[in-house]
Amino acid sequence: MVGRCIVGHDVFASELVIRAEREGVRVREIPVELAEKRAPSVRLLRRVPKVLHNLGRLMAAIHLGVGRREDG
Repeated sequence: MVGRCIVGHDVFASELVIRAEREGVRVREIPVELAEKRAPSVRLLRRVPKVLHNLGRLMAAIHLGVGRREDG
């Protein structure tokens, strides 16, 4: 299932959960509390366009069956 995922980085976990649920794999949530100890290394204004692009790719892959795996 991981090998069929096409997006990486920010959206990978979401894609993995979507694919698992669609294939009938039982998915359980485990609540975790995190405390940031340092400032983020990626600026939000640089990150948002990349995330939106990857969400578009994920939607196309899931709903239309198009897309190829992202290396890296």
